[in-house]
Amino acid sequence: MPVQHRIAAMHIMFGNCNDHTCGECNNLITEKYHGKTLRKCRLYGVSHSETTDWAMRWPACGKFNCDDENVCVIRRVIARQPPEEPIEGQMEL
Repeated sequence: MPVQHRIAAMHIMFGNCNDHTCGECNNLITEKYHGKTLRKCRLYGVSHSETTDWAMRWPACGKFNCDDENVCVIRRVIARQPPEEPIEGQMEL
């Protein structure tokens, strides 16, 4: 998912908290991985992939400092994607 869509998904689902940034939120976690410092949003979803990297400067979402551990936005976003249409002439298994 492109960078701008990550925070946009959070804002669509939970609204904005314009008075704060993600860097101020307790859901932003910092991890060391292969000598690099990675920042991830615990609510968006955490992986070792760049697709879950997070920026401290982004405007916080409506879940700012929320302790809801049952939220994993990336799974919700992927689940809402429409199924791919079969290619004409493609065989089904």
